[in-house]
Amino acid sequence: MRSFQFGFGFLFFISVSSSAWTAHPADAALPGNAARPAGVSTQPSPSPTEPTKKQALLVSEFPHARFDSFRFDGGQYASDVRIPKNPTFSAFPFNVPVTGMPSATASPTPDTDSGLSFCHTEKWSKSCLYGLFVYRCGQYAYPLTPVGCALAAASFVDFLDMKRIPIVADDGQTYNLPVIFTTKLVEMIQNRTIQSDLRDLRVLLEYYAKEKRKFDLHEWIRAATGGDPEKTYAWLAVLLQDTSAVQIQIAYLDIVAKEIKFSEETKAAIDNLAELSYFLSNENLKTVDSKSWLKLYPQTKNLDAELTPLVYHFYPMTYMAVRLRKAGYSARLSSFLPFLFNTEYELQSLDPEMWPLHHPRPEKIDLKLDYVQWKFRDIYGGMTGALWGVDRIQNAPGLVPLETTFAKNPFRTMQHLFWSFPSP
Repeated sequence: MRSFQFGFGFLFFISVSSSAWTAHPADAALPGNAARPAGVSTQPSPSPTEPTKKQALLVSEFPHARFDSFRFDGGQYASDVRIPKNPTFSAFPFNVPVTGMPSATASPTPDTDSGLSFCHTEKWSKSCLYGLFVYRCGQYAYPLTPVGCALAAASFVDFLDMKRIPIVADDGQTYNLPVIFTTKLVEMIQNRTIQSDLRDLRVLLEYYAKEKRKFDLHEWIRAATGGDPEKTYAWLAVLLQDTSAVQIQIAYLDIVAKEIKFSEETKAAIDNLAELSYFLSNENLKTVDSKSWLKLYPQTKNLDAELTPLVYHFYPMTYMAVRLRKAGYSARLSSFLPFLFNTEYELQSLDPEMWPLHHPRPEKIDLKLDYVQWKFRDIYGGMTGALWGVDRIQNAPGLVPLETTFAKNPFRTMQHLFWSFPSP
């Protein structure tokens, strides 16, 4: 019997109050004489309504555009933020009711959320997630790539393939929570090879835990998928998308099983996946002393020491970065959007009064608190996972520089990170 204490796992809970949807002057990426990150020119920007010749060259949303003359902090160049010539995504993002949504350069407005009111009634929805992404694109990418970033966001939400399902928690309350990669999940659980992998991995982990022999999860899956990056990270991201007590992927498969007559082999695979997800839960990993024998992440940057054991903050970001890159987006957009998705999940509870349009207040980010440290380790997991997906993990700063810089100025840190993420 599967029981759990309520936890979200990798769930993007968009829950806002009406006062949240107002522009915040400290967060607006203002043109002109607005404060700029250290190292960036302090010369006033020309009016966006009167573009100069240089501005005309800085149109990053067009394929193969380059703008090496725009230098950023740390010697980074905003070069080639590319989108596919024919990006593919469903039409929904452009039909969402975002009229009136505060722009990145908006002045403070009365407390209202008329432009994103659908987020109150459509929590966990594609349209709400896309609306938030477009807003962030406007903040971080201005004045160069908001359109390209928004197009990549549309593809991201499409690739996420998210649905909401009812989950009854231990307190008796029913929550509509999102499960991601739904089509791929149903396809993979019925695959005979994957069914065998799930059975074998479950047995191996139990054996290695008992014997305290070294085991590398990432390398085992990579070998099982023949070294194909997309297959490797689909396995790790889709099947292990929630190793919390909720196990949202199992709940979804249980619902699908009522509509599709799964074979006995598939039913057994679902049970093996449930046991595997439990084994990889944080609580159980402590019980089996996993740090002494189990490696969860790729062998780079000492990730197992710096990240939490919650693999769903790393591998789904890797998989989404691989998908976006394959679709033709630049390394910057392909890695930043998965990182942003994971980061927003963490920020929503760091300073709830300010989220989503406002960034957390520095005074709310106390790095001495264990739960704040845990959050930043998960944020770092999303960053390194996304950069790993575009083969640019060397671009990732260390955990300590990230959290200390973010704690001082969250908005400027995110804006700078957008431009310091790798260009092709």
